[in-house]
Amino acid sequence: PSEDESMAYIKFAPLSTSGAASVIVSYQTGTSPDVKCTVTVATADAEAKTVTFADAESSNVFSGSTVKSLTTLSDSLAIALTTVTASDGFSMTTYVTPVKLGDASVSVQQDQTVEVYNTSITNFMTRVSDKSFALVYYEAYSESPYYQQIMVGTVADDGSISFSDSLEFGNANGATMTQFGTPQSVFSSSDTVTVPWYVDSSSTSSNDTASSAVGDVGLCLFTAKLSNSTLTETVEVCDTTVSPAYLIDSAKISDTVIALSYYDTANLYALTVSLVEFSTITGAPTFRSSYVITESMGKIDFGSAFGFYPTPIVRVLTSGRLAVGFFNPANSGKPSIKVLAYSSDLSLTEGSPVLPVANADFTLATANPQTGDSLVLDVVATETGALIGYTGLWAGAQNQRVALVESFGKPVGVVSNVDGSDLDVALSGTVDVSSDLVKGTAYYASTEGTLYAASTTSTDNYILANDNSVVISKDALVGVAISNKKLMVTV
Repeated sequence: PSEDESMAYIKFAPLSTSGAASVIVSYQTGTSPDVKCTVTVATADAEAKTVTFADAESSNVFSGSTVKSLTTLSDSLAIALTTVTASDGFSMTTYVTPVKLGDASVSVQQDQTVEVYNTSITNFMTRVSDKSFALVYYEAYSESPYYQQIMVGTVADDGSISFSDSLEFGNANGATMTQFGTPQSVFSSSDTVTVPWYVDSSSTSSNDTASSAVGDVGLCLFTAKLSNSTLTETVEVCDTTVSPAYLIDSAKISDTVIALSYYDTANLYALTVSLVEFSTITGAPTFRSSYVITESMGKIDFGSAFGFYPTPIVRVLTSGRLAVGFFNPANSGKPSIKVLAYSSDLSLTEGSPVLPVANADFTLATANPQTGDSLVLDVVATETGALIGYTGLWAGAQNQRVALVESFGKPVGVVSNVDGSDLDVALSGTVDVSSDLVKGTAYYASTEGTLYAASTTSTDNYILANDNSVVISKDALVGVAISNKKLMVTV
C-alpha cells in the first residue's frame, strides 16, 4: 500500500507448495463500509534483507469485503475466503474465490466467487488436496442451541466451486462457548480432515439453553472422512490435561503429524505448542509432546473479548522447524515470534528466544483496557525463514509492519582474509575488521553477516540495533572490540 494508506487486516499464504522467496499477501484498506482488500505478491530478498509488495491489478482488489483466509492448494491454485459485514455490524456473509497462481504472480477469479453461508463471524480454511479445501464455521446464532460445522469445497477444472454436505462437531453453544481453530488434512488419501476445538472456560453466552462440562473437555480433535460429498465422523480424541483460551491454530508437519498452538489456562495461560500424531492403523490421534513458551505467560488483558481475541499462529518452516507468532502478554502485548525445532521422535526444543518485531515503545496497555480496537497478526514461511506481519488500529494509533525473520545456526567465526574463492576464518583470538568498532563493546552477527552493537534497550535474550530496526538473539555473539579495528572473537 502507499505510505498514506492504513491497513486493517493482513493475511499470508505460500505462493507454491514448495519453499519460495515470494508469498501471497492480502491487506485491507479503507473504513467500513468503503473497504477494499488487495491480493498481491510479497517478496523477501534474502540478500538485501528487504520485503516488497508487488503492484496489484485492479481485478485483484475485492471491494466491500475482507480476505479473512488464504489457502494454497497447488502451485497453480489458491482459495481466498472473504467476508462482508452487514450494516448492523453483526451479521456476516462468507464467500470463497479461486486464485490462479503463476511465477511470482496471482490472478483473482472474482467471476467465480461463490457465497458459502451467512451465519458465522469465525471462519477457518485449510487445504485438503490440489482441488479441494475444508471450511469450519458456526451455525446460525438464532438456532437454540447452535453448533459448529465443517464442510469441504471442490474446485472444478472450469473454476466453479461446489460443496459437500456439512457435518456438526463439538459441543453445543449455550451457557458456554465452543471455540475451534484451523482444520488440517491428515493421511495421504486427501479425504480426511481433523479440526481442533475446545470449550472456552472464560467465555459465556446469554443463550443459556445448553451447557458443557468446562474443564472436562480439554483440547479436542474431531476427525471426519469425505466420501461422495458426505462427511462422516471417524474419531474424536481430547487431551484433558490442558484448557485452552482465546483462539487456537494448527499447522501440518506431515501426513500424520500436526502442531497446535494455544494459550493454556491450566498453566497460567502459558503459550503452548503441542505435536499430535495420527495412527495409520487406527486413524486416532495421540498427543505426543508439548513445549511451553515460558516467555509468554499470563492472561491477555488488553481490549474487549470481542474486539481483540488473539490467535497464536504456528507455521512449519524448513529444516525441521516451527515458527510461532503471537502477541506477548508478558511484554506489553508486543507482536513477537519464536522458532522451535522438532525431531523425528516428535520432541520440541528451542530454536530461538522470543523476539519482538515491534518497536521498543509498542504497547497494548492503554488508558482504556477495554478498547474495542483490534490487531491482526499472521506468519508465513519463506526460503530462508518467515515473514511476520501485524496491522490494525489500537487506541487511536495505526500499527502496521511486515518483518523478515531468519533463524540460522550460531556464528562460528569471523572472516579474516579473502583470497579469490578462499576464505580464512578466525575461530578465536584477535582479528582485524573493516568496520569501525567501539572499544569494550560486544558485537553480534546478523544473518547477513553484519556486526551490530546492542542498543540501551536490549534484554538478556536479544539485542536491538540499527535504530531498533534489527533484532538479534544473543547467541549470535561474535566477540568484543579491543580497539576500533580489532575484535576478540569469542564464538
